[in-house]
Amino acid sequence: MYRTFDRQGQSYVLAVGQPEQEDEDLWWTRISLRQGPTEVWTHRIAGIDGVQSLLLALDFSRRRPTDMGGFTFLGDPDLRLVELPEPQ
Repeated sequence: MYRTFDRQGQSYVLAVGQPEQEDEDLWWTRISLRQGPTEVWTHRIAGIDGVQSLLLALDFSRRRPTDMGGFTFLGDPDLRLVELPEPQ
């Protein structure tokens, strides 16, 4: 999945990969943010299965740009990405 954001007149591309099983117990999903050819950050998010890894990666991909501040999607500060509820 790719999503383009704007920040201070610059375009950024968020990429979320497909979950990959690396061993019997863990799945990983790679996410990255690029500004043109420059990689701003990349992370691998683990889960006990592909669905958990993907959901955690999507939640992180919303939190990280929000924490950095200033990103918009279609002119709106709501980046329209998955938001998981806080644990009870």
